[in-house]
Amino acid sequence: NTQGTDKGTIHLNPASNQTGNNGSSITFGAHDNFSGTRAAAGIYTRTGDGFGTKMYFSTTNLYSAGSKTALTLNQDQSANFASSVSAEKVYIGDSNVDVASLSVEGNQSSIIDVWRNGSNASFDAIRFRNSTNSGTNASIGYNTNQLRLNTNGSNALILNSDQSATFAS
Repeated sequence: NTQGTDKGTIHLNPASNQTGNNGSSITFGAHDNFSGTRAAAGIYTRTGDGFGTKMYFSTTNLYSAGSKTALTLNQDQSANFASSVSAEKVYIGDSNVDVASLSVEGNQSSIIDVWRNGSNASFDAIRFRNSTNSGTNASIGYNTNQLRLNTNGSNALILNSDQSATFAS
């Protein structure tokens, strides 16, 4: 089946006595938690005439607390990660659109925090490319107390920790 309104091979219909916009769910037990008879993780849905459907992916690190949402897929095709979730790689894009964007909202003094584990203090934090298979056309990077703006593999501007700047010649 393709996306749309046709039922798939597996179709879960919420119980008729469900209230509060609850939908269907698939839960997973753990052998060391009541012999798997309780949910330790799951995929949950909420449905409602006012908004459509939402899907929640949930896991737990404490069986007695139950599962907590790590990822929410919203009715408008946006996604929310829980604040406690750490992702090494998140791909944002769609081959059917001309522009992909990332919006970050927050009220902290540091909204985007970029770091690199390991001893190499030089890295590109943001890379700009024409396609996924092309080389880097431009980047914003860091190299031992320097912020570097690069184009076509060369430094265009270096901002030093002493607030001096070096421009490409």
